Parts: sequence; C-alpha cells; structure tokens
Amino acid sequence: MNENKKRYLNPNDIALPRGYEIDIFWPELHIPINLMNTKAGDMLVADAGVLTGNGKVGKLTASGYQLIPDGFNPPLTGMNEYNGYIYVSHRGSINAIKPYGQKVNILTGLPSLGDHHNKRVVFGADGKM
Repeated sequence: MNENKKRYLNPNDIALPRGYEIDIFWPELHIPINLMNTKAGDMLVADAGVLTGNGKVGKLTASGYQLIPDGFNPPLTGMNEYNGYIYVSHRGSINAIKPYGQKVNILTGLPSLGDHHNKRVVFGADGKM
C-alpha cells in the first residue's frame, strides 16, 4: 500500500449509540493489532506494519496524538506497559521503549517465521517477564 495515497476516512460513516462520539486521531493507522490504556491515562495503539513494512506504536494523550518509535519488524504482535516502559513484541524481537522514546533490545533472534510469531509479553507478580 502506498503510504502517500490518502485513505477515505469519515467518522460520520460509523453508527454510534446516542451520547457517543468518534473522531480520527491517527489517519496513517492501517492494521491495529493492540490497544491499551497506560497507568497515566494515555491510550496506546499498535499498528502491525504488515501493509507498510513498518510496525508502529502511537499514543493518544490529553494534548493529542504522537508517534512513539516506529521501525518494528512486521508483524508487530503486541505491547504491554510495565514500570514506565512499553514492551513491544515484533518479528523475532522484544523491545522496551523508554519514557522518552528510546528503543532498547530486550530479546532478539526469537524464532518467528511463518505463522508462528512471538506475542505480547506479560509480567508476573514477581516482576518477571
């Protein structure tokens, strides 16, 4: 898919129950794979990156939308938040995104070929991944 080509997006095309509103905050979102709210009250959305070759994580805050790092190997398959870091699972790797956006490799070289990909990481009560 050509990222320069404008997609048709019209929130009025979606029927909503009375009292609800909808708006577009990330027009470049193609294949949402994970949605979560952080402890700070922000909303994170992950784009698998399958159409563009670039997995991405976006954040919606009270002040608007921002792209947190992109460049994840498609498919990006999940994310989680723990101790202020966002953990992103994508083909062959798990990265942590520090609070200011720097990516850190946590695990690389995971077998993630064909239909068998590493998925969203979880943390136990002991803090272990």
